Amino acid sequence: MRPDRFPGLEPRLAALLLPIARERFTEQVTALAWWRDETRAVGLVLLAFAAEIDSIPEKVSEPTLGAIRYAFWREVLAEIADGRARAHPVAEGLLALSAFNRAPSGAELEALVTAGEDSLPEAEGAVPKDPAALMAALLPLIARTAGAKDDQDAPLAALGRAFVANERDDWQAVWQALTPLPEALAPIAGAARLHYRRAGGKALPAYRQQFSLFLTTLKGR
Repeated sequence: MRPDRFPGLEPRLAALLLPIARERFTEQVTALAWWRDETRAVGLVLLAFAAEIDSIPEKVSEPTLGAIRYAFWREVLAEIADGRARAHPVAEGLLALSAFNRAPSGAELEALVTAGEDSLPEAEGAVPKDPAALMAALLPLIARTAGAKDDQDAPLAALGRAFVANERDDWQAVWQALTPLPEALAPIAGAARLHYRRAGGKALPAYRQQFSLFLTTLKGR
């Protein structure tokens, strides 16, 4: 998407946020094109923030360093609550959210940091407390940002967990999680396919058909 397609967000800032968000959530950034104009900028900032949180376990060599990075983002959120932002594109984007009606609350953003912490092992070589926590928190939040009702939180959280399970080739769980979602959530549910590439391209034929239907739906809008 072009940086000028995010009303309410400076194109300069959008141009900086797009590659950050795409690094982790390529398909979801693509799906932003089908969000309503008034929510698209919020979606981009939220995805860029989630991308920063999601990348922490891969950027640190030990849990202590990861804890420092999570603490950094908590400090950023505290500063934004006071109307200040550090010289960082995501921090600037989060500060800009105050002008939008559908912007996530500070508590919702901090919940993403907490969910990210659960995906970091407490000790080197240990198993993460909850590797699916961030995806389970992110999908309902971006759906609400796009206008979904709260009653879709549970199925979207289940879908987020199913996509993380997909990394263990648990495609049946993905399919079962996709089935009950309404068509209106196609830009959210379909775009959650981001973990597909991490599974080495393995997919059930039924899931490929579902995603083809998702793309067809988008083209018709």
